[in-house]
Amino acid sequence: MSNVFRAHYERVMAEEAAAKSTADPAAETMDGTTPHDHLMAQLTTHISQLKGVQSTERKVELKAEFLGTYLPYIEGVLHEEPGMNDPIMTQVMVWLVDTGEFAKAAEIALYAIEHDLDMPSRFTRGLAVWMAEEFGEAGIRSEADGTEGPGLEILKDIAEMTDGKDMPDQVSAKLHKALGFAFERDGETQDFRAALFHYNRAIELHDKCGLKKRRDDLQKKVNVVDQNPDGGGPENGTQTQKPTG
Repeated sequence: MSNVFRAHYERVMAEEAAAKSTADPAAETMDGTTPHDHLMAQLTTHISQLKGVQSTERKVELKAEFLGTYLPYIEGVLHEEPGMNDPIMTQVMVWLVDTGEFAKAAEIALYAIEHDLDMPSRFTRGLAVWMAEEFGEAGIRSEADGTEGPGLEILKDIAEMTDGKDMPDQVSAKLHKALGFAFERDGETQDFRAALFHYNRAIELHDKCGLKKRRDDLQKKVNVVDQNPDGGGPENGTQTQKPTG
């Protein structure tokens, strides 16, 4: 079977499995187990394999390899939306962030938070706290080392999904910090005022978040623009987008 037809077959089977799990969670295969049981067993094996690896880099490589086992099932669940607690969904979401697949991770996160899914049992953080912290830290890392991060639109989505959720102030500050970086760097109009909003909010939440100098430098740029409103250019800060968060 070619890779294209195999992927299509697996997607269709995943959708059928998700539909069956909604109608009859105990639906069994010929050997008395459900398709979900098989995937859970595989997930347990994969998690055990990762525990035996010390190298972070190698763990990321393995997670990227493992994801192919679960993505057809994930697509089926997202299509059928059974809304039941499912550690496969949340564990794959975690691995997608770890491997830099932020768009698909955010798609699963939206499904998870809409249906109030639990994080895998070994996690001490709840779903909203995990989302804000992991996406926030990824955005901060991308600014520091120049790697590809979640980007502005995904960070805005995460902020919207987690808005009003209870979480430690330092975690919320990380998301605001990442949003500030993204607005300053990725905004269509280099929206400095929105970046300043998020920098100030991050500092309010966590005084030692490391943003004061950057905030002050950016404020000076905005002040210069305000004193010369006809300067023109995408960095003039005159087109202001409503801040997120």
